[in-house]
Parts: sequence; structure tokens; C-alpha cells
Amino acid sequence: MKRLSAALLAALTGSACLSLRSTAESVTLAGDCDGDGTVTVADAVMLVRCLTELLPESQRFCPQNADLDADGAVTLADYTALLRCLSQQPPEQRSTPYRMLMDSNGALCALTPEGTLYTWGNSIYGQLGNGARKTVTEPVPVLEHVAQVTFGLCMTAAVTDRGELYTWGCNHSGRLGNGRLPTEDDYTATDTDVLIPEKIMDHVVTACAAGSYGAAVTEDGGFYIWGGVPLQYVTEFPQYPEPTRIADRVVTAALGSNRYYTVGEDGVLRTQGFCSLRRGPEPEVLLEGVRSVTAWNNSGAAIMQDGSLYTWSFDNYSTGEDYALSKAPECILEEPVRTVHGSGNTLYIITEQNELYVRGKIPAWVGEVEGAETERPSDGSGEAPPEDPDSPIIGIVIIEPPAGSDGTPATYASQPLKVAEGIADACGTGDNRLCGYFTANGRMFLTGSNSPYPLGIGDKTNKTDTPVEILLPAPSGEGES
Repeated sequence: MKRLSAALLAALTGSACLSLRSTAESVTLAGDCDGDGTVTVADAVMLVRCLTELLPESQRFCPQNADLDADGAVTLADYTALLRCLSQQPPEQRSTPYRMLMDSNGALCALTPEGTLYTWGNSIYGQLGNGARKTVTEPVPVLEHVAQVTFGLCMTAAVTDRGELYTWGCNHSGRLGNGRLPTEDDYTATDTDVLIPEKIMDHVVTACAAGSYGAAVTEDGGFYIWGGVPLQYVTEFPQYPEPTRIADRVVTAALGSNRYYTVGEDGVLRTQGFCSLRRGPEPEVLLEGVRSVTAWNNSGAAIMQDGSLYTWSFDNYSTGEDYALSKAPECILEEPVRTVHGSGNTLYIITEQNELYVRGKIPAWVGEVEGAETERPSDGSGEAPPEDPDSPIIGIVIIEPPAGSDGTPATYASQPLKVAEGIADACGTGDNRLCGYFTANGRMFLTGSNSPYPLGIGDKTNKTDTPVEILLPAPSGEGES
């Protein structure tokens, strides 16, 4: 069977002659090939690639729920059924679920099922995309038709449902991927910062960012990376002022502080340190049977094809020119997982049933939880955890003292602990100063400190452990891609 082009795929998907095959509920649960919790055109693209590459069944990267006709195999009939489902679903049912992200510099964003991206908080580098470098206290819509959003260091990237990749914010080290570089190797050089969303690529399925790097996976399986130009401190890192293709046959990817991860069409998770990109060795295999991957600091997590969750850690300090695996991948949760966020010393895990599990420090808004611990979890060796704030502990990083600012002992979970139900997404800033979550019915709440950036939850110095609802205004129509 010949490969179908993206243009043909889009035409078929939007064809009015296709009829609805499944109910909205069954569509949400079936055909999610990229593991983002919903069925989109990207899933159809992946299904086409799976079929056209004639991969053996044992190597197919699509999960079992891509078998829409339940005949025991993923075939052309499933692709046809997926197109029918997509063609007639309302936009709010075929795009992303509610998403929330926070970065360590006080920038926040929320993404609705309709594809409207809202940002607020700190925008000293223009990372909010609203055209200004000032603090915003309430959510403001900045881009529409968005399918995915990711934060890097003082920058933001978003992929639209049309496959367009936009970046904005700080361009130090060329992390926006637009080919323009600062005149000085200094964070105070802002002459090439971008204050509103700027398109840098087309035909993108997913994107990720971390530190001074960004990356994207395209519809044809290409893995592109950019950033690292110029670098003050780590001159051995490779430098890419524009998106550069470094791998093929990739489905999805993630970036950590010092390395990148790719999931291939064969379901194999591979990783490589950024330093190794200049030397040319092949990436190492970390796991097989992977659906999606997430990374934060020097740790990572993989959602497997059966929905279970694995985590691991790499050393923070170089051994030679690269970083060694300090904690091998291990399964920490068997419940089917939809999405994962690593935020400072807390790992937020959302299951397909909208259940919130936490590993590490338990957010104060959760309250008392049966099974929580009042001592920091060890690294599994039986010894006390290291005091170094950058040292990896149980796949996350502990960076706060055990007691809260009011003297109340913090509580922890050494293994994933179910703390709430009816949660669509949850996350926190890198220092856990602020936490937030979306309920399954679309209500958004923030809790924590309102300083140093006023975030609409009281006066600037206020701190609350009681969740405060934040309302999203109706989009004005401006900022559409």
C-alpha cells in the first residue's frame, strides 16, 4: 500500500461524505495511537505510518485500542474507521483534553479542548506570548487551534491541530529555533527574543523543550532538534541554530536537562546525552514496548503500551563526557496512565480514569492522605537521602525542606499514592511554590503562594492551601494561527 500524504489525510479527515461510526465515548477510548488521551489527526497519521511501513505485528507501535473493528489486528479497516470517527466529531471532542503547565519562573498556561491556549503570570522574556514583558494576573488567550503546548527555559512552544509549530519567549542559545541568535552570550541580551507566537515549522506531530534545546517530531517520522548556540558554560554541547533532523522513524520524544529521548515506530525508547551528539555514537536502548515518554531534570517516565508507568534517573554530574544511569527503569504504577508531569519534588500522574496519583511531596491542597509519610523518602538504598538539592531521589528531585513555611511537616509518598479523583490534569512550579489542576468537567484551580508574581489568587503576598478557582475568559478571536 502506498504512503498517504498529509494533504490527502487532511482531505479525507474533513470529508463530509464519511459517516460517524462510533459514539463520542468509544472514540475517546479507541484509536489513541500517540497516548495523549484523545483521538486526533496525529493518531491517523501514526496509523498510516504503521500500515504503510508493513511492520510485523510484534513491532507495531499502535496500542491495542487502535484495533477499532476488534478483529485482533491493526489494518486498513481500522484506519478507515478512524477517519470516519474524526470526520464527524465536534471539535471539542476530537482535540486535546484540558491541560495545565507551569514553569519555574512563574509562567502558567492552560489549554482547553477547543484548542484555545491561555497564558498568565511572569513574562519577563515574553514567554507568555502576549506581546509584552510584564506580569499578567489573569489568563489571556494567545493562540487558537492548539493541540499541544510545552514549556522550555523561559520559552514556550505550541503545535496546532494543523501541524504548525510556534515558539516564543527567550531566544538565548537559539532555543526558539528560528535561526536568529542573540548578539551577546548573555541572558540580558534580549534583541532576538520573540514576544508573540512565531511559526518555525510545518507538518509537526509533537514538540518538547528543556534547558537551551527544543525538539519536534514530524508527520514523516523525522526527529528535529535545535538550540545550544552559543553556550557560556558547556562548550562541548552541539549547536543547532535551526531545526536539524537527527533521527528517523520516530513517533514521539522528550527532552531532559542533559539528554534527549525518542520512541520509535517499533516502540523502543532510546536515549542519548547531548554531548554524545557531537561524537556520533548510536543512542542506547532504555525500554521496549513504550507508548510515550516524559522527561524533567535528569529523570524520565514512560507510559507503556499497556498503560503502565516506568520511571528512571541519570546522574547529575558528568562521568567523563556523559551522564550515567543511576536508577534503572522500574514499573511504579500498573493503572492505565494518560499523562505525567514532573514538577520539582512531585510527580503528578493522571490515569485514564481521571485519578490523580502523586509520588514525592504531596501538595498541601490535597490535605491528609492515608498512606502518606512525614519523612523524605530514601533512594532505595536504606540510607538517608542526599542533602544535595540536585541529587535524584526516587526519580524526582527534593528541593524543599521537610517542613512547610508554617511549620507543618510536609508529607511524602515513596510510591505513587492516589490522592484525588475527577482530575483531568495537575502540575506545579519547579519549587512547588504554586500548584494547579483542572477537574474533569473543566474547572481550573490554583493553590499556593501568590508571590513574587501575582497570579490572581489574592494579594501579592498571600499564600493559600485552599484551592481558588480561576475562570478562563471567552477567546476574543485574536491570536489565531
